[in-house]
Amino acid sequence: MMRFIGSTNTNIDRIGTGAIVIQKPIIAKTSGAKVTLNKPVTASVSCTFVSGYLSSTSANPLIFPDNINHSGASDISHVIGAVTKAGNDIFTFHSVMEWGIIRSE
Repeated sequence: MMRFIGSTNTNIDRIGTGAIVIQKPIIAKTSGAKVTLNKPVTASVSCTFVSGYLSSTSANPLIFPDNINHSGASDISHVIGAVTKAGNDIFTFHSVMEWGIIRSE
């Protein structure tokens, strides 16, 4: 488990070529702070959203392998950017735009 807390922004990056795998990331930032992915990150067990945002791009997505899901995503805590999901499980992506929220259920 890796808990991202506090009111300042956090970057996730790596030196070298190894994959970044976090078993259970928990996003619990305050004061509008976010976690930014500077490389692709795989959540290998689960991903929990409490507060704050995770910022990703198509080059540096949050990756959910087969049989992995998320919990707690809401208007105050979610991914802003790209998410990749492997496998055939039912999965809900919450998309956020500047002008509002679009939910795909």
